Amino acid sequence: MIPPVIRRQLAALRRRERFLALLWGLTQFVALAVVVFFLACSIDWSADRFQETPFGLRLALLIGQAVLWGGLLVVFVFMPLLRDLSNERLALWVEERIPDLTHRLISTVQFHRRNADVSGMSPALIAVTTQETEAQIRPLNLADLADTSRLRWSGRLALGVLAVIGVALLMTGPETLAVLARRQFLADISIPRSIRLASVTPEVWPSGETVTLRFQVQREPTPWGWPSRGRVRLYFDDRETEEILLRPAHLASDREAVFEATVPATTTDFHYRAWLGDGRTNTPGRVRFEPRPVVRNQEAWVQLPSYVGTRPDGSPYEQPQPRGEIAGLFGSSARIRFETQKPIAEATVELLGHPLPEVLAWMPMHSLLSPATALGNVWDLYPRLMALDLSANISTLTTEAQNELGPEWVRRRIPVRLSGELEGEATFDLRPSETGYRIVVRDHYGFRNADPPRRGLTLRHDEPPFVELLPEHFVSAVGEPLSAETEVEGKPIPLTPGGAKVRIAYRAHDPYGLSRARLRYRIVRKDDPDNPTAWFRLPLDDVQVEDGVGPFDRNQGAFVNSGLDDQIEFYAEPSRDPNAMPGRQDGGGRFDFQVGALGLRVGDVIEFYVEVEDFNLDPERRLGRSEVRRKQIVTPFELTQWLLNKAEHERRLRDLERRQRAVPTGTDDS
Repeated sequence: MIPPVIRRQLAALRRRERFLALLWGLTQFVALAVVVFFLACSIDWSADRFQETPFGLRLALLIGQAVLWGGLLVVFVFMPLLRDLSNERLALWVEERIPDLTHRLISTVQFHRRNADVSGMSPALIAVTTQETEAQIRPLNLADLADTSRLRWSGRLALGVLAVIGVALLMTGPETLAVLARRQFLADISIPRSIRLASVTPEVWPSGETVTLRFQVQREPTPWGWPSRGRVRLYFDDRETEEILLRPAHLASDREAVFEATVPATTTDFHYRAWLGDGRTNTPGRVRFEPRPVVRNQEAWVQLPSYVGTRPDGSPYEQPQPRGEIAGLFGSSARIRFETQKPIAEATVELLGHPLPEVLAWMPMHSLLSPATALGNVWDLYPRLMALDLSANISTLTTEAQNELGPEWVRRRIPVRLSGELEGEATFDLRPSETGYRIVVRDHYGFRNADPPRRGLTLRHDEPPFVELLPEHFVSAVGEPLSAETEVEGKPIPLTPGGAKVRIAYRAHDPYGLSRARLRYRIVRKDDPDNPTAWFRLPLDDVQVEDGVGPFDRNQGAFVNSGLDDQIEFYAEPSRDPNAMPGRQDGGGRFDFQVGALGLRVGDVIEFYVEVEDFNLDPERRLGRSEVRRKQIVTPFELTQWLLNKAEHERRLRDLERRQRAVPTGTDDS
């Protein structure tokens, strides 16, 4: 058995050697592991600058580090611990450093090891050698013979590792380094950057229009300020990737800004990512295109004023308006209907007008005059009166005249009732100050129709009824056709003992209905032709239709089956289709005006015309009037003479016409 002194000394050396080997191995392991770890973090950080580091790469880095860590543990930790540090090896190692032992230590260890073969050797010699070895070893401390340079190298290497960690902390910061470390173990967190980008760009854009990619940028303040530019990469499905510049649009502060990139007009959907400094968007953005809504199949109707009448169901009569250009009477309304090529969420009718009337009404004319001018307040009224007059008549002006008033602005907005997602309808009253309208629609993405077409709005006054006195004819039987031979236009009135009369036939037309008629007449005395009487008014009764009279003949002012002496003072035809058009648009009459009781004398002249009203209740409206017809009072003999002269005149005209027809009309070929 090895003497205790020698055994204790070798054991102390063994412990010291194993400790230094373990310390040196662990230091090398940590140093290499840290370097590889930071290298993996650097790979992750570099890859993440351009796009999210692929999970496969992160997994490969983790597996690679794990394999490396295992290999380093085996090489630098386990293998040194498994080194052979037996007593014999340690004894030889000590004798190499202490030559004075002259192999006594190794000999003593070998003599006293278990199962040592000492046969043939002198026990006394072994005892003497052992005593001498113990005497030499006792004052020594063999543990001091261990190579302590590894301790110094371990310290230096540890300082180097700490320096690397410090540099990494200084370059990335504790937060970033901690995130990178966690990411090496597959933690699903983002790497913090000095610049952070977030896209605030809407996903859906109008097709075929320029797209502005907008990014909200935040950063930690740095001495060198904001980057001057970045880049955005566009990924298309049907063509190659493109890159465009990212430029500052608004630098709000040292910490916040907005950067923008402009994508030329396109119709192809794409994804995009942005890079600015060390920052990038965490996830790819997407832009897809939707067509703007378009109004098509636009129709318009004018709803006639209430005085025109209503349909049997009580709804107003309507007039279709070609191409949506609306022209109606004062007091009318308009109804429009349209379709779009895609579903819409809302629609509005914008009614347009010129601001000039309001400008005139606001204009303080007295400020242009001297304050001492007594007429200052009177001058204020002038522009206001002009504004009122212009507002009341601006819609009646021609398009050229309206254009001279300057640009239009939106005066009203009328919401549209949507029937489904593709159709809409709106009704609005027509106002004198409005000169046009347009339909604005928006789809579910908020896109409105581009440049909505303008349609004109025109108001017109209700024109008076058209009234015409029919030519006078002399017929002897019912149904006799009218011709030039029967026409007796200008026939005077004979003053007979039975009473004088004149037959008056007329016709009238008004697209919005005939209300009533009257005869207006006055007398011009032969003795005082310069002072005729006032115009007298004779109401004409509205005739009720009887059975069997047949349809109304507007060219005679009577019914087809009317008798020669039937009196039809005024008749207005009912509507042929009450659901489509108002009635009483056409009418007329034929009656005998009895003038015998007017105290007329031969040589006097009676003037008359027919006056017809429509249903317009405007007190300033104009009435429909026929031309004035003059009739002279004559004796029966003078009437006969007039008829003979007319017949002779007609005969001469016919003879002249025959002679003219007999004249050759050929050309001379010579």
